[in-house]
Amino acid sequence: MPTHHSLFNRSKTLEDSKGTTYDLLVIGGGITGAGIALEAGKAGLKTLLLEKTDFAHATSSRSSKMIHGGLRYLENFQFHVVKESLRGRKELLKQASHLVSPMTFLFPVYKGDPVGPIKLGLGLTLYDKFAGKDNLQAHRKISLRELQNDYPLIKIEGFKGAFQYQDAITDDARLVIETLRSALLTNNVSVLNHAEALEVKSPTTENPLSEITWRETLSGSEQTLHKNLAQTVILAGGPWTDRLTRILDFSVNEKYLLPSKGIHILVKSEKLPVKTAVVLTEPEHHRILFVVPRYGFTLVGTTESPYTEDPACVFPTREEVDYLKNRIQDFFPNVLIQDNDILSSYAGVRPLAKEPGSHESTEGKASREHVIKELRPNLFLIAGGKYTTYRLMSQEIIQKVFLSQKKKAPFYSDLDLNPLLPWNSEDALLQLRKSLSSKSKEIGVPEKTLTDWTFFYGAETQTLIDWILKDPSLKQPLNPSDPHCIWNLAHVRFAVELEEALTLNDVIFRRLNTFYHSSGDQALNAHLLINDFMKNLLGWSEERTQSEKESFLEIRKKENAWRDLS
Repeated sequence: MPTHHSLFNRSKTLEDSKGTTYDLLVIGGGITGAGIALEAGKAGLKTLLLEKTDFAHATSSRSSKMIHGGLRYLENFQFHVVKESLRGRKELLKQASHLVSPMTFLFPVYKGDPVGPIKLGLGLTLYDKFAGKDNLQAHRKISLRELQNDYPLIKIEGFKGAFQYQDAITDDARLVIETLRSALLTNNVSVLNHAEALEVKSPTTENPLSEITWRETLSGSEQTLHKNLAQTVILAGGPWTDRLTRILDFSVNEKYLLPSKGIHILVKSEKLPVKTAVVLTEPEHHRILFVVPRYGFTLVGTTESPYTEDPACVFPTREEVDYLKNRIQDFFPNVLIQDNDILSSYAGVRPLAKEPGSHESTEGKASREHVIKELRPNLFLIAGGKYTTYRLMSQEIIQKVFLSQKKKAPFYSDLDLNPLLPWNSEDALLQLRKSLSSKSKEIGVPEKTLTDWTFFYGAETQTLIDWILKDPSLKQPLNPSDPHCIWNLAHVRFAVELEEALTLNDVIFRRLNTFYHSSGDQALNAHLLINDFMKNLLGWSEERTQSEKESFLEIRKKENAWRDLS
């Protein structure tokens, strides 16, 4: 296996884009935009993707980190959504086997819950049936004794029954990056982060193509306006969708979203230990909460509330954090979460598609399904949907693009079980994991740490090992005082050279998640080391280096503002 797969090339992309006409231009670099770029490239469309900030900057890195069939949609008889999601889950378990892993979920039922044990059991039976021979594991009933043995902290009062079933979890931001790298492999796709679309001019009689004006947004970049022509434009702006239709002068008055804010908190695992993921039904509003063990901490979420402000300004509030703390104590009566037990928190805005005829203020009238609209000839909008079904959504809109261009559309029938990156196959990963004991001794890194790396990098963990063998200084931990920190300078190099991390925040918040996966300092100790290393890699000036540090500290302050209000 080659050990260096540099697919991004910003300078070449910028140069090649001058005067280029594209078959397709995609605005938005979240999971939906990344999926569209991949399917477009596979279908032979010359494609450019523009992302204003960083890939997976917003919702696509702030999810509940789950790839699931959507058990709760069965209650609303949305069987097609469940079937599509289970298909998507099967594909992703094969396409990114290192990033998408099976996880056991416990679903207890208590007195007063809207779904009783009989109904839940029937729903899980149907869930298993829809998954068919590809089911991860058949659900099973859990007795009170087994519950007390395996989950000693969970509430017993009012217990009526419980089941275990399997779904999957993922690293959402890394899945976006891997999808984009897969798109670049088609040789038909170019992608740019930190590149903002400013205007999309409609085709005219004289010019049947759309004209897109855009600019780079990186600190220090020349504020040159770039212009390109494209036969088709797709807006995949996530929670910015309604705002972008106005900003880009699409002359659209209709709103397509009912944005919903949700927050998560990451709690010390020793404070809230759970053997598996747990699904809980919040008693007052019957919302679903998840408690998921992850990398030395426990993820808890989510809240749900309407959100009409700028999605770039979404952060957890004191009230929202207290809500989750109180819900934890409702279901784990002997667990009292203090603020210092919360390692980090994050907020995101779900771009839920508005159901036809619903009003902006109608809470709960948003659909978990996606919507595709042709706003004018060859100008499409896609909104809503689920992380699990991003490939299916992308295939659907690419078919519509071909039909709008009066071309024969690609036909998708068979499951795509090929790895997103050919060198990251299950076999390659298995072979690497078998050799980790000897490689651990070679580079002086614990075998468990190397194993953890494989869940983020798959077989490309070998690249990190090779780099460290050649330059042992890359083994320097980003935060030596943090027992949960598995990251070192080799990972920062990987993010910069192979994953188009161009700013300090790109690395800390998305490529490595060091802000969230820390022992409570939210990368305060690590950021100076990372910043200096990136300065040397990217040739930053002193001014740029200071600007990157200040930007990180400002976001860190906003992410932790709820602590200052207590």
